[in-house]
Amino acid sequence: MLRKADGDRVMKQNQTFMWRKRSREGWKSVNDDDRSGRPSTSQTDDSLQKVCQVLDKDQRLKVRMIAEECGITKTIVHRILTGDLQMRKV
Repeated sequence: MLRKADGDRVMKQNQTFMWRKRSREGWKSVNDDDRSGRPSTSQTDDSLQKVCQVLDKDQRLKVRMIAEECGITKTIVHRILTGDLQMRKV
């Protein structure tokens, strides 16, 4: 019934069951669990500062140009711009 009203924005059934189970077990947090594996080391405060310094000079640069100047990948530059700095194309 919810899927009919809200379409694909509704949580899947198995995800709903998992959260219901966690609630019954006494979980209070709605955040995801920590995952095993190597954490990202390329998106650091240092790389954030480098991107900010480049943008202070010229905000019209493309992601590729910022990546070349900072020495980091385009993916990380894009994550910094959209995630950390909340920048969007206008």
